[in-house]
Amino acid sequence: MLARPYRLAKTRDFSLIYKRGKRFSGSSLSLAYLKSNQNTPRFGFVVSTKQVRKIVDRNRLKRILRAETRELLPRMKPGVDVVVQGRRGADKATPAQIREDLRSLLTKANLLQK
Repeated sequence: MLARPYRLAKTRDFSLIYKRGKRFSGSSLSLAYLKSNQNTPRFGFVVSTKQVRKIVDRNRLKRILRAETRELLPRMKPGVDVVVQGRRGADKATPAQIREDLRSLLTKANLLQK
């Protein structure tokens, strides 16, 4: 679990990111982000039943994403809200592929500091 200051929890935050944010897609993940006035990066993870059928696979994917996000937090730019979504077939990807996809999306979005 991510610490509370690094989590997106409110529905209106997710809606705002979906409505006004910029989007990037990878093979197993999609990422939407929006600049915010917070001094920490905040993350939300969405894996729908439509994309990944089994609850075990959805929870596994979210656990992998949270663990990788915790490792990347020190390198993240502050003041950004990020929503990471699982895409169809993400349950078939290995943890290494999921981690690499997340890193490449964050790099593509220019959210990681050098």
